Amino acid sequence: MTINRRAFLTKAAAVLTLTIGSRSFAQEAESAPEPGHLERWNKLSPEEQDRIKKRWETYKKLPEDRRVRLREAFQRFRSLSPEQQMRIRRNIIRWRTLAPSQRQFMRARYQRWTKLSPERRQVLRERFQKWRSLPPAKRNELKRKFMQRRMRMRRRPGN
Repeated sequence: MTINRRAFLTKAAAVLTLTIGSRSFAQEAESAPEPGHLERWNKLSPEEQDRIKKRWETYKKLPEDRRVRLREAFQRFRSLSPEQQMRIRRNIIRWRTLAPSQRQFMRARYQRWTKLSPERRQVLRERFQKWRSLPPAKRNELKRKFMQRRMRMRRRPGN
C-alpha cells in the first residue's frame, strides 16, 4: 500500500465518520442523515466541509471492491478501543513524518515480515517482548555492543 493510498484511506475513514457516522454503510448517502449529524456538519469550517465533500466525491468514484475494503477497514477501526484507535492515529502521524527513504526501508521490512513463516514470526514476537521487558540501561548496553560488533565486522577484509 503506498503512502498516498494510506493517507487517502485514513482521510476517507475520517470522512465516513463525519458524513455517515454510525449508520449502516449499506444506506445511500442521499438518505436522511441521523440526528446530530447536521449539527456536527454545521460546526465544521467551510474549508473543512469543502475538503470532506471533495473526499466524499473521490470515495464515490472508487471501484466497488475498494469501497468494500475501505468500509470493512473503517468498521474494524470503529470496533477498536479508544486506546487502540489513538495508537493507530499516532502511528499514522509518525509515518507521515518519516523521510521517503525511511518509508521505503519500512516497506521493505514489512515485505520481509510477511514472507516469514508463522512460527518464525512468533519467535521474533517473543524475542521482541523479551527485549522490551529489559531495563533501558540494559537495552542501551546491548545496543552499544551490537553496534561495536557490527563495526568490527565491516572492518574485516573481504566484507
